[in-house]
Amino acid sequence: QRQHLERMQSSSAILLQLISDILDITKIEAGQLVLESTEFNPRELVQSCTSSYAAMAEQKGLLLFCCVDIDVPPWVTGDAARIRQILGNLLSNAIKFSESGHVIARLKVASAAADQTTLTLQVVDTGIGIGKDEQTQLFVPFYQIDGASHTVRGTGIGLPICARLAKLMGSEIRVTSELGLGSSFSLELPLRTVPGRPLDTPDLRGARVLVRSPNRELTDNVCLWLNLWGAQAAPAPAPLPLGAPDEVLLDVLFSGPDLDALDWAGHHVLAAAGVKAPSARTIRVIPGVDQIAAGILGALRGQLTPPPGAAEAIIFAPLGLRVLVAEDNPINQATLQNQLQQLGCTATVAPNGAEALTLWGLGTYDVLLTDVNMPRMNGYDLARELRAQGVKVPIIGVTANAMREEEERCLDAGMASWLVKPIELRTLRRHLQHRN
Repeated sequence: QRQHLERMQSSSAILLQLISDILDITKIEAGQLVLESTEFNPRELVQSCTSSYAAMAEQKGLLLFCCVDIDVPPWVTGDAARIRQILGNLLSNAIKFSESGHVIARLKVASAAADQTTLTLQVVDTGIGIGKDEQTQLFVPFYQIDGASHTVRGTGIGLPICARLAKLMGSEIRVTSELGLGSSFSLELPLRTVPGRPLDTPDLRGARVLVRSPNRELTDNVCLWLNLWGAQAAPAPAPLPLGAPDEVLLDVLFSGPDLDALDWAGHHVLAAAGVKAPSARTIRVIPGVDQIAAGILGALRGQLTPPPGAAEAIIFAPLGLRVLVAEDNPINQATLQNQLQQLGCTATVAPNGAEALTLWGLGTYDVLLTDVNMPRMNGYDLARELRAQGVKVPIIGVTANAMREEEERCLDAGMASWLVKPIELRTLRRHLQHRN
């Protein structure tokens, strides 16, 4: 039963991605897709997106990591979801077309002004490479490299979508590749810098750290971040010394006999998701510089469990909102209710707009989440009626229609924003958080 369920989930995910891609490219070609503008941390975006493909890379025995320059600003304004979509597609393709070696995501500053920074996002791999003739077809919808062989599954619309999204952002995707020598995909992202909003940084002053990893670029990048935060970090020499009791050995994506037979007198932090810790004294964290810093601080303080910020599971801080959900579909009701519970919200469900209007008068709610098409009273009429009664709380529309005129209808009815089904947990949280 578990195997059947996993196959159904995998097939559903592929089908959902195909439908989403076709919808995206249709919206773009119809001029209906509008970019959002929100504040986000570019380093966290690249790290989390790369981490989400770790299992996919591990199955193929590939080394996957990201390197973010230390001069990348902590906060910028742009469409984080679409940038994540581009990066995710590039990473997925790089892993699919690589049988050995590595896949690296890089984020660098191309240029900087007082209120704007242009970041270069790059994904490189050691895969099969792309011939000159095929490079000219890469961004044509439904074109697939070596499509006749069926060795790599795909739809052929991921890269065309990325190219069109990049164009909407005022950029273009550049490709450098040779057969047998791997590929490089890059684009420049002009983003507004958020002034006066610093990022909380760890205090690693006094920490002495030796860093090991399978790749010198990764080792050097981790050392740069740790030194920026006050540590004395350097690549670990070979052979590894015994170490002092107050020193920290940091192994990033490191495995093999040198790890299994670890002889080290100091603290040990292992930044790897699928590698077994060699000893009970090892603190294991996910391989991101923020989580690594948290692990080092935990080791120096004598904590043998991963400290806050180093855990592998993504745990959202509870929002504590009372949400009224107006939704007629039982599956959507259960899904939204479960998502709201995960976000620390209290959910009350009404099967239509008329019952939602009654429940609103009987209770106190912070947000109304309403489907726009329901029996008895639809979401538009529900929003208009509540606004006519003087209700000021945020009303968020939920719809399967992703066209631009749908947004206008929602806003005209008095809604604060709208969401397109299916709704990702992060997207739902972002909309609720902005209304909190």
